[in-house]
Amino acid sequence: MVTTKEEWQAWRSHPLTKAFFEEISELASECAAQVLNREAPDIAKDQFLKGYVRGISEFAGWQPQIEQEEDDGDRTDSQPGY
Repeated sequence: MVTTKEEWQAWRSHPLTKAFFEEISELASECAAQVLNREAPDIAKDQFLKGYVRGISEFAGWQPQIEQEEDDGDRTDSQPGY
């Protein structure tokens, strides 16, 4: 996905987006706490929760490809103009 820097910043700063990321961060923290505070290990559930937390973390850190801004023509080429 390609977007502009302004569109990405507007989306990330929108109140709904912020609320969503706060909720998934809280959910990831709760899942991690379940794994860490369990008295008797449940290997299958613990592995699932660890994968879930990792997936949420990767999702939260994702960023789209940002469009490069157009040059205004002042740039000089790296090749000499012989």
